[in-house]
Amino acid sequence: MKLIKPISLVLSLVAIFSLSMLNNDKVISANESDKNSNVVYETNFEGMNVSSSSTVDKNTGFIWSNDWENTKTVKRNNSTMLDMSVKNSSTYSTVGGFGIGEKSNLAKCKNGEAYDVSTYLEMENIQFMFVEFVGGTGKWGSVKVYPNGDVKENVGGTNMSNVSYVNNILRFTFTMSFNGDENVNGYIKFTAYNASSAHVYLDDVSITRAKYMMNDGFESMPVGVFDTHQEGLHANFYAEGMTRSEFIRENNDTKAKMSFTLSQNTAGEAVFYINKLGFLNKNRVYDMSFDMETSNIEELWIYHGGTWMSPVSYAQINVNTNAVSLYGNVIKLLTYSNNKVNMNFSTENVSGDWMQFQIIAKVKEANKISSVILDNMVVEQQATISELSLDISDVKIKYYYGEDLDLSNLVVNAIYSNESIEKIDVSNCKVTGYNPHQVGKQQLTITYKDVSETFEIIVSRKVESISINKEELKVSYNYGEEIDLSNLVVKITYVDSGESDILNHGAALGGYSIDLGNYDPYAPGKYTITVYYLNVNTTFEVEVKSNGNISFDDVTYEETGK
Repeated sequence: MKLIKPISLVLSLVAIFSLSMLNNDKVISANESDKNSNVVYETNFEGMNVSSSSTVDKNTGFIWSNDWENTKTVKRNNSTMLDMSVKNSSTYSTVGGFGIGEKSNLAKCKNGEAYDVSTYLEMENIQFMFVEFVGGTGKWGSVKVYPNGDVKENVGGTNMSNVSYVNNILRFTFTMSFNGDENVNGYIKFTAYNASSAHVYLDDVSITRAKYMMNDGFESMPVGVFDTHQEGLHANFYAEGMTRSEFIRENNDTKAKMSFTLSQNTAGEAVFYINKLGFLNKNRVYDMSFDMETSNIEELWIYHGGTWMSPVSYAQINVNTNAVSLYGNVIKLLTYSNNKVNMNFSTENVSGDWMQFQIIAKVKEANKISSVILDNMVVEQQATISELSLDISDVKIKYYYGEDLDLSNLVVNAIYSNESIEKIDVSNCKVTGYNPHQVGKQQLTITYKDVSETFEIIVSRKVESISINKEELKVSYNYGEEIDLSNLVVKITYVDSGESDILNHGAALGGYSIDLGNYDPYAPGKYTITVYYLNVNTTFEVEVKSNGNISFDDVTYEETGK
């Protein structure tokens, strides 16, 4: 499909804006919020003062503008808004956007996760606004928003859903994807068409985690026939034979309807494409549901072709009996009851990063008007585990040689992509890295559903006894002679095997330590020397001899006369 606006233009504009940001000094500070875990970013421009010398917030990449000197904050409708003037153009003029750079608000979004955007958007002297989310090659979406509230979609993009524009509030959902080609984390851009002395006002920008990648009942679509090759919020409509694609209003509910007439009742003649599912991460599981009413339909196929290299997978539905048969390995589960389709599909075996489903009909009677009506289309990604959190405060981390691993006090929490936390029983985890017969530090790896975390334990030998070569030691020392233990040999015997090892001196190095028992070479007497290793010790005795000099206390003097 051709894009409405060449992507080369988008790339060049981004480059210009990025360079412009580097040439300015002042910044506008954005108000980030952590009121709850669902809020990724929000600002209401209160307290900001933008003048002709101010520029964008280059620290967060919040806002960039095509008309720097005339971008400012103004008081409007009792609120502080960002006023971005738009250069006159008979075609299009880029207004601005937000989300550029590694430190931007969109950098906080996680790949493959859906996010809701809400902002006050007021257009003055503009025919319509072209709003697009760019998140990588093939991972972008766009929509045309008109001042009267109409929304028309550009069918070339696949990454914007749930779009509405009511009472100047623009809402849509996008799926985050890193844009490696342009080295940005994704951005949202506003482009005005047919602008004359125009202004765009923004207020109350909010980006939050979305529960649904798609949750739309077509309520924002205008009732009436539309050109299937140019528009269609969540679908492109196509059928051989007479075709009419329209949004209808029944019982205060807007629905998407495809009517067609076929010359024969063979299968594969009518197709309703569902391709607005956004960017889908690989190896994820999704739940999808929608209402589906049929007229003159005998069988339906919900068919997945995905990208060109993806395997074929489809579900065959008998409309009369609601019986379902599954083929292939993309669609895992599908039920059809009371005009409601509930299905579960996986991207495990899909080569690309987007999904397309087709509804193929086999009619009951040829040459008779048939129809398929869709409503309330919902797509939700099942939460995935983003990381494991381990609490080892009460875990046994010191083990003796041969001892069994004890993780009974290990607390394992799985933290999911939607911020929820689940306590996991250790018995359901895979534990690797422990060798009870390997002495030293070991790194244990705890794995649950392909997500891992590690912590460290120590294995040491339990000693039964310690012995020394007493017969080879020097145990008698002359007065003033320093003790000599250079010939000391220390052996340990282990409880687990009866094996022996010779130890080195130095407790800090895992060896033995010595207590000299207050040995004093100038104090004759006997001293007890103790050798320690872990939980055992042994002793031997040394002696310091007298110096051999005569003591004055032992001398007797005899007085003699002259």
